[in-house]
Amino acid sequence: MFRQGSPLAPADLKLVSASTAAATVIVSDLSRPAEEADSQVVRWVWGVRFALFTGHEEQGDGRG
Repeated sequence: MFRQGSPLAPADLKLVSASTAAATVIVSDLSRPAEEADSQVVRWVWGVRFALFTGHEEQGDGRG
């Protein structure tokens, strides 16, 4: 099964069942320079970890 959403939006993390996923793939933006794309992925990974381990996945949609 394939689902997608923003790793920065708690509502999207809930939509894609990030907290129960067996695996998560965050793809870098290939239109950016490699170092910038890599740093963006690292920020997303930390954001997902924060949301999942602090319960923020359940709150709001992170867009406002």
